[in-house]
Amino acid sequence: MFTPIFIRAAAVTLLFVGQLCTSEATFAAQDMRSGPTQSMSEEHQRTPCLNDTELLTDSLANETASKIQPTATSLSQKLSETDAANFALKLRISVLSQQVSTLTTELARLKDDIYRLDQKRLASSTFLHTGISKHLLSALAIAFSLVLSFFLFQRLRTSQQNDKQHLSELIAQSQHANEEMINTFSQYVENLQMLTEQSVTAAKEPALPNMEAQHALVKAIADNITFIEVTLSRMDTSVRGFKQLTKSIHQMKDRLRQSGYDIIEMLGKPYNSGMKVVANFIEDEDLEAGTQIITGITKPQINYNGIMIQSAQIVVTQNI
Repeated sequence: MFTPIFIRAAAVTLLFVGQLCTSEATFAAQDMRSGPTQSMSEEHQRTPCLNDTELLTDSLANETASKIQPTATSLSQKLSETDAANFALKLRISVLSQQVSTLTTELARLKDDIYRLDQKRLASSTFLHTGISKHLLSALAIAFSLVLSFFLFQRLRTSQQNDKQHLSELIAQSQHANEEMINTFSQYVENLQMLTEQSVTAAKEPALPNMEAQHALVKAIADNITFIEVTLSRMDTSVRGFKQLTKSIHQMKDRLRQSGYDIIEMLGKPYNSGMKVVANFIEDEDLEAGTQIITGITKPQINYNGIMIQSAQIVVTQNI
């Protein structure tokens, strides 16, 4: 392989030889104008110089070619190798381009998949949030209902306790009032018993001057007895003094019956349209349909020796 110094030397030599030949040619042209004879002689003299120059040039060219040939061959081989490498590189670049195109397409598909997945995730998140919100609202509603139910239960329980207490107080008050009423009735019955005995004694007289006055006394006694009986029918039988008062009333009615006066029992009996009574009717849908019951007596029916001397005035509760 030639060095830069050697190449420069060869170039200078060739340049020098070229200039020398050019000078000689110039001189030859001038001499030709001087004369033919002289030109011919000088031409013979210049011919060796030209031959020597050509020989030197050929020698340098051959030497240069012989030295340049390995380098040129090496460069040609390297150029061939470079071309092969460039071709392989182009193939590699083509393959890489195809791979890049494939990866680009795959990346676009992945982006679409990611977008769809993100949409699904967003939809799922929205649905989950909505579901959680609904469940949370349901849970809150249930909790509120439980709290409200507990509060209402406590309120109802307290109210029931208060009602029970109030009811107990009312029952106690009613019981006390009933006891006082029975005590009053007991005292009143004592007076009625005295009147009953007087009426029975008077009825035994052989000739009673005024029967109307006797009947009037019995009617007054019977009205009071009936009033007490109706009142007792609406009273609790466990009230203190109830049984004793009921027994006293039965005794008075028995004493009047012995004297011929019979007070007809009607309270709690069924009513029928054939009765000779004055009736007031009250509707009650709680009764069985078609039912008519005597629930109140203002005046009792009184028979004297089997003959009615007073018709009854009654209250009938019905559902017809």
